[in-house]
Parts: sequence; structure tokens; C-alpha cells
Amino acid sequence: MILSRAKGVLSLLLLIAASPLSYALENDKKSPIYIEANQVDMAEKSGISTYSGNVSLEQGSIKINADNIVVYTQNKKLQRIIATGNPALFSQKPDKRSDKVSASASHVEYSSAKGKLILLNNAKMQQGANVFTGNRIEYDTINDILSAKSSKKANQRVKAVIQPETFSEQP
Repeated sequence: MILSRAKGVLSLLLLIAASPLSYALENDKKSPIYIEANQVDMAEKSGISTYSGNVSLEQGSIKINADNIVVYTQNKKLQRIIATGNPALFSQKPDKRSDKVSASASHVEYSSAKGKLILLNNAKMQQGANVFTGNRIEYDTINDILSAKSSKKANQRVKAVIQPETFSEQP
């Protein structure tokens, strides 16, 4: 029985490795940031800008919609973005060949400098037909590593739907 479980876990890990979420576009980091909101409070010395009220942010293929967004910069370079909402929405077209990555959670944190996306509270990430849900999802866009965790308090487990790749047979 233990061997059977080990084979099942190994099979799931191989499926995840065979159909990973795709790398982020390098051009996104080089694109200007466009933000619309009902209000903005900007502290230029500290590099912290707080946008509130139906906020929409775009940078290249990255799109974030939230109730509130805080943008952290250092030396006029984007460091990270924290979006909160009910839910906050994140999407990105990783590369020209891949499906768009869509994510939602109450708290979305995106670190441009580190290439990390963190989703907290009712987290969901989807690319094509592949879906991951949990209380916390971390995605490393540089190394293409996804980690999802459950919530012990809410008795919520991590769930994954991974669709098999379709292969066309060559004659």
C-alpha cells in the first residue's frame, strides 16, 4: 500500500513537471506601468505608492485588477506589487506560445525583481485547462516552480486539475 501511494505521488509530480506553468515574458519588466484608480497616495522618497478604488494596473502582458494596489519601487525600478481585493485578479501571457496564466486571491503579491507570485486566501491559479487551488500558492516564474499549501484552520486541501498533453502521431 505504501508503494502504491508512492507511485501515485510520483505520477502526480511527473504530470506536474510535464505540464508546467510557463516562464514570464522578459519584455514585461521593460514595459511601462499604467495604473488607473479612484485615488493615489505617493511617497516618492520611500518609493511607495498606494492606489485605491477599482484599481487597474498593466505592464506589458501583466494585468492586475484589485480594490487596492501598493507599488514598491527602489531607485525608480519596480520591486514588488501587493494587490488586495475580493478577489484581486492577476493575469500574464508568459510567452508567445503558451496559454495565459490567470490567478485570483484576496492577497496577490508580485515581485518583479525576484520573479515571484504569491497568492494568499482562496488562491487559484490557472493556465489553459490546468488549475491549482489552495490557501497559499507560490509561483517562481524564473525557475518555473509552483508550490501550493492548504489551510488547516478552514480544513481546506490543495486541489489540482492537470490535463494530459495531447500528442499527434506522426506517420
